[in-house]
Amino acid sequence: MNVLNKKEPILLFLGDIAIFYLSLIATLFLRNLGTPSFAQIQEHVPVFSFLIFCFLLVMFIFGLYDTRRVIFRNKIPEILLKIQSINIFISIAFFYFTFSYSGDSGITPKITLVLYVFLSFVFLMSWRVFFLKYFSLKKKTEAILVASGAPAEILTKEINANPRYGFSFSHIFSPEDLLNQEKIDAVLKTIKDRQIKIVVLDMKNKEIQSILYKFYNLIFTNIQLIDSNKMYEEIFYRIPVSSLRHGWFLENTSHNSKKTFDVFKRLMDVMVAFPLLILSIPFY
Repeated sequence: MNVLNKKEPILLFLGDIAIFYLSLIATLFLRNLGTPSFAQIQEHVPVFSFLIFCFLLVMFIFGLYDTRRVIFRNKIPEILLKIQSINIFISIAFFYFTFSYSGDSGITPKITLVLYVFLSFVFLMSWRVFFLKYFSLKKKTEAILVASGAPAEILTKEINANPRYGFSFSHIFSPEDLLNQEKIDAVLKTIKDRQIKIVVLDMKNKEIQSILYKFYNLIFTNIQLIDSNKMYEEIFYRIPVSSLRHGWFLENTSHNSKKTFDVFKRLMDVMVAFPLLILSIPFY
């Protein structure tokens, strides 16, 4: 993965900060039906700066600045919608349960919050679409696929034909080809020589499971190991038929309830952390 790809999360983070402040200016413009005064901007910026810090923290918790999220970009709209739902709660808690503004303060929480949350969501979505189109990698970085069968062929065709993923499979190996140490060493040498940063493996394949431990050291060299089955599901919103075994049904019968629990747990983490953050302000 080249230098620009490493910087993608940083560029997204800086862009998100700019978008949040731009959303505030746009909110005040619509609220006033005209250009806001400098005094009005001065009054709102300190308050909303704290909110923006909280919003960015939520986005970080949801993994929007993780490199893997940059790869699986089709999940961004769904994640942003969840994030904005939490941000609404944070904003309400901040304005209505923490601070008390007088009528002369110039800050009108109800209308301002509705406009701000809506505009920031629209601007964030637009910014990320714009970023992916004009700032994301034009030259694809190389990746290795270790898988076989129809799902591997479909995945290869999809990844290599679409620039939005930012990488392509330059080397493809069949799991059956890695049954001896010489072939494994050849794959590891290719990864080192070509400076591969993304290795996709069919982790449900028995042959790969038996040699997976030989790839563990790659984790400590800033190389991403991704399950081809999960990548397939992320991209096509369905699982490969080859992975449908008896164990899969047992593993996924409670998947929806687990997913609901994970979202609820993450929301509770934010709800607990937010009051603690408020209480700690006087110590800064």
